Amino acid sequence: MISRRLLRIKALQTIYNLKQDEGNNMVSIEKNLSLFIDNFYSAYIHTLYYVFKTSKFAEKDQEIQAGKLLEEKRGSVSTKLLENPVIQALSDSKSLENDIEKYKIHLRINDDDIHKMYQKMVSKDYYQNYLVEKESKFESHQKMVIYVLNKVVLRSALFKSAMDDLYITWRDDREQIFKHLNERLRRVRPKNLEHIWKELFEPIGKKSSDFVQHLFSTTVQNMQEFQDVLSPLLKNWDPERLTKVDMYILNLALCEFIYFPNIPVKVTINEYIEIAKVYSTNESKDFINGVLDRAMKKLKNDGRINKSGRGLVEF
Repeated sequence: MISRRLLRIKALQTIYNLKQDEGNNMVSIEKNLSLFIDNFYSAYIHTLYYVFKTSKFAEKDQEIQAGKLLEEKRGSVSTKLLENPVIQALSDSKSLENDIEKYKIHLRINDDDIHKMYQKMVSKDYYQNYLVEKESKFESHQKMVIYVLNKVVLRSALFKSAMDDLYITWRDDREQIFKHLNERLRRVRPKNLEHIWKELFEPIGKKSSDFVQHLFSTTVQNMQEFQDVLSPLLKNWDPERLTKVDMYILNLALCEFIYFPNIPVKVTINEYIEIAKVYSTNESKDFINGVLDRAMKKLKNDGRINKSGRGLVEF
């Protein structure tokens, strides 16, 4: 699943855009949120597809070396990476194939770039050491795929340039995509290779979309309620210090306090303090922390914070 912080940031940006122009259509704004999730998912698949295509280029290189594409043979090519069980599982996945077709990813990848990345990979000692292992355990195959992701694809200037051109939010999303791919690839086991699409992709889409849509719409619909809570707490604050971003952050946090019973209050406060550090002024984190602490106590006393579940009751 996409990190909750990134989703909160996207909800904040969307509310800011909505309020900048009251003529904005709520339906179209919500569609843009869905598009954000869709683009993230597409970029995620695209990144893994680079890993897959770079690894599978050994098949084409084998043809080249056999003289099918070149007149002179240049030696043999190991097929070990082609036989890598993780690569084979990706190759056999109909769900992955369908998503690649759906997002036209196979049409948006440059074969010359793949060739250059493959050449870079085969020159690495790590790859050569992998090839000479007599009996590779599953863990060794798994680590090789993770190596291609981190040391070949993600370090490639060709990959970075292509993704910057294709995805407008790539620079915001890439860290989460890298982190999620690494985490999911490390969890793959021989027993779940048959369901590799579920292991790698299923956790991303629907839960993330539901969360950010619910956070955005519930915050917008209840801003007057949140303003009634905040107004007494802000009466001694200089209005010039109250930025729009800070107010939207406070509204989002109150929304989580009241309408998200499964998110601990401490998590909400800490998340929005971190967001304020990046997206607002230097003083904002202390302001957000102070106001949210007082708002939490007021709402708790009024019986309006109802958290349920282990670790959620205590504030």
